[in-house]
Amino acid sequence: MKSIWIALSFCATALFAAETDASQDSAGESRLTDLLKSIETRVDDAYRLALQKNTDSNLVFVARGVRANRTTKTIEIDAHTTGLQNGDISEFYLITLNSGHDYEAFLQTFATAIDIRKAFDFLNIPTGRPVDYDSYTFWSRGERIEATVSFDGAPATPLMDYIRNKETGKPYQDPTFVYIGGTKSPTGDALDIDSSGPGSLISCYNEKLTLLDVPRTAVQEEVYEKNVLSTNAPKQPGVPALIVLKPESRPATAPLRVREVDFSLSKNGISLDGADPVSIVEAVKRLNAFHTGDKQDVFLKVRWDDDVSMRDIQSLSRLLEKLDSAGQGIRIDAPPKGFPYAKAFLPRDEWRDRTKRFSQPCELRLETDENGTQTVILVQITEEWKDEQIKPDLSFAEHAVAKPEDLPGLLEKYAPKDLNVLLVFVPGTLPYGTLRPYLDISNKTHSLVQIFVD
Repeated sequence: MKSIWIALSFCATALFAAETDASQDSAGESRLTDLLKSIETRVDDAYRLALQKNTDSNLVFVARGVRANRTTKTIEIDAHTTGLQNGDISEFYLITLNSGHDYEAFLQTFATAIDIRKAFDFLNIPTGRPVDYDSYTFWSRGERIEATVSFDGAPATPLMDYIRNKETGKPYQDPTFVYIGGTKSPTGDALDIDSSGPGSLISCYNEKLTLLDVPRTAVQEEVYEKNVLSTNAPKQPGVPALIVLKPESRPATAPLRVREVDFSLSKNGISLDGADPVSIVEAVKRLNAFHTGDKQDVFLKVRWDDDVSMRDIQSLSRLLEKLDSAGQGIRIDAPPKGFPYAKAFLPRDEWRDRTKRFSQPCELRLETDENGTQTVILVQITEEWKDEQIKPDLSFAEHAVAKPEDLPGLLEKYAPKDLNVLLVFVPGTLPYGTLRPYLDISNKTHSLVQIFVD
């Protein structure tokens, strides 16, 4: 009998606890709803007041939660804290209200992405371009924007100060964000950020769908858990915040921040934007002048002539890889049509050993014998997994490629499905023009190439 009473008592206690938890959850949700309503009322009151105060539509743009001023060249955004705590993972500085990512965002706003985009358009700030790894765009690109935030009327401080690097314990030292702008609908009255993606307005990592991005390479998978809320950030949800955005300070005569440069390698040297070829040392000197002198971010469209050797292209790629950093201000941009990404010539050398690869794409081998006769072979590698084996057994078959036009059919027949990778092996002395037809014709299905130069 005693055991029955204990069991009944336990059940009653558990039921009471569950009801208490449910009651607390309900009360918490009610408080949050009331808080959002009060914030919304405050934003709407500020909106009506701004409409009454600013009647000159040529000087001031006003929308719900956002204002732009052509005289001061500033954009103000009404925001509020989400309640993130010190040390919590922070993926975003600012998100839209319908984002659903308030659990990993510092601030939130009732302003829509399209209205903030319109504010940027009102100030004639050109849109940029986000990262897009599928097209080898590893750097966000756009004009630089300074951002400050003030809480409850306190003095403004840099927005960057409120997210820190967990490994260093310090905020990131980026003084500005990169303006991307998003993509408008055909009618111009909607923005992709409001309906797709995480609703990011200011991201802590390189997000493809965001209004503003960080000015460094920050792949989400690599920086996740490294970005956390700083100790100086307000912890309570609903604290009013005023974000002020403005273009970075630049001399009136200075060019725009973004500079695209056509960078072409020939046997005579390096040509910048079609100018006469110069030495690689002189070319780098001129590129550095764009960055240090004009304070520009230089994006290189890298190409080379057909008669340039594979070894020379590889040597150039090694140099460009060193320059491709935020400190240098020189970035390798997405390749021009008909050219592979420059870093394709710098694959991991260990992948020459088939047993060290994590998958087995086909190999395209261009070989020249001592008589100068060239052969092209597609190598198919097959994995056979046996019980209790840690690694599979590998077998291979070689298929002659008589002409470039034969390659797509061979890839369709022998390449692994849903793997768009092609490993290419070439002699260092081979002119690029010999390889080009094979890359051009296979690009549609095998756009990710890794070129091993022997």
